Amino acid sequence: MISKSNSRRFLQSGLPFAFALVALTPLLVVAGEHDGAKMPDRCMEMKAEHAKMNADAKAQDVALAAEVTRMNNAKGAEKSTIMAGIVTTLVEQRTEMHVKSEAMQEKMMSHMSGHMQMGKDSMGQCPMTKITANVSESPNQRNGLDKN
Repeated sequence: MISKSNSRRFLQSGLPFAFALVALTPLLVVAGEHDGAKMPDRCMEMKAEHAKMNADAKAQDVALAAEVTRMNNAKGAEKSTIMAGIVTTLVEQRTEMHVKSEAMQEKMMSHMSGHMQMGKDSMGQCPMTKITANVSESPNQRNGLDKN
């Protein structure tokens, strides 16, 4: 039978160790992720992932534009059915976009943190910092869908 003093002693010595282990684990994992030799590969992976995300968004925009054209040419109940499909697609895409955006933001923060740990010159060499989108354009303008 374990006495109360033994269990108390165990909790007093083991609990701080467990908390320290939990608190330091992310630091140990992050430190291994930012190996200087592997960083350029990670930069290119991030850039490729970003390009794929943009290409997917453009493809979705083109598909939606085609559906809108189809809806505008439809008559009666068919028009309402197509519109319901468009709204459903938009909601699904928006939900998916938020999930992907959050995941990408976490990866990007970790990635940039790695550059900061490697020194001031490291971030300037990253292709992700060189991606510049014209934010004054609407998504339709960037994708060539704006008729104005």
